[in-house]
Amino acid sequence: MEHLSTIMRPIKYGYLTKDGRKIKASNDFDDVEWYNSYILQTPQEVINNKLGVCWDDVEFERAYCKKNDIPHSTFFIKTHYGDDSNHTVLVFKTEDNKFYWFEHSWHDKRGIHGPFINIKDIFITISKVITKDPPVRFYKYGKPQYGCNAIQFEKFATKNLVWTGGV
Repeated sequence: MEHLSTIMRPIKYGYLTKDGRKIKASNDFDDVEWYNSYILQTPQEVINNKLGVCWDDVEFERAYCKKNDIPHSTFFIKTHYGDDSNHTVLVFKTEDNKFYWFEHSWHDKRGIHGPFINIKDIFITISKVITKDPPVRFYKYGKPQYGCNAIQFEKFATKNLVWTGGV
């Protein structure tokens, strides 16, 4: 997975709009523009455009893990009950049955975190660093439809609640 970190190094935080514009920004996007214009990129688009938000990055990571036969799961995280704050992460498992959290878009936490004995320990760790205002909800999701908008992605990714916790 260190190789994945190297491949993703040039990818900056930002998103692709449905009309093809590249929005490079900090973590604070204009919510109205985001929801009206964001589209989920394919893994190839992430590399070609050299930008993505966590949703796009995780899809690139998913494709890498699948290609390299690395067992993995992806999770959508909601940090508050009625708030739009969210994040996605990829968790992978090694041959010795240890779990790791791979992070690219959250710059302060970028890298490979672990080992963890189980996925719940990863959820607890992320919950402690992502917010001081519980609860934090984790949803497991599969491969989404590339090209979907933000509303479609969130609806897809939040169908399977697997853990709720607080700090």
